[in-house]
Amino acid sequence: MEAQDAEIVEISLGPTPWWTTRLHLVAALASDFTRIRQFVFLGGDGRYLLMASPVEVRCALTRRFLQLEQAYLGSRSAASRGGAAPEIDQIVMMYPQEIFRAFGDRDEQDVKEDVSPVMLRRDFGIEPSAEPIERSPERPSLLRWEILRRDTPFVALLEEGRLVRVIDRVQMASKIAILELEEHVG
Repeated sequence: MEAQDAEIVEISLGPTPWWTTRLHLVAALASDFTRIRQFVFLGGDGRYLLMASPVEVRCALTRRFLQLEQAYLGSRSAASRGGAAPEIDQIVMMYPQEIFRAFGDRDEQDVKEDVSPVMLRRDFGIEPSAEPIERSPERPSLLRWEILRRDTPFVALLEEGRLVRVIDRVQMASKIAILELEEHVG
């Protein structure tokens, strides 16, 4: 709830590991109840790994473990049937019980997997929404054009592998176009 108005949220995959079950739950809650547009995944050492939308993370995990989506939808349905607690709190409370049901009477401890950087990049098939660019002090004038020619909606600007800034390519291109237009018209 604290991050519901944030557009980009960092998720660190260490030192405490994320479970597949809980990453799916967070992605589902973020996509259904917040304005979060992107998750930025960082390794335990703080290095940039991947950036993707909560919807993309949710879909990728659902493709791999359909039961996760079934458990989430079951907990949402159970939460909507009552209780004084806010809906999100109810969903979170119901989720372990629904995991148990969805996975054929197996506890979350038995079905969860720790999410590793390799798993995140390769095994889930998550479509990244940002291409990383390492900032180079030798070529600062070329950086703008390098950013604009990328294919993803965002660029993750890195310095020694660490995230410095997320750049919205469309927004950047629009600002450059306005400046160019004002320069030629004005």
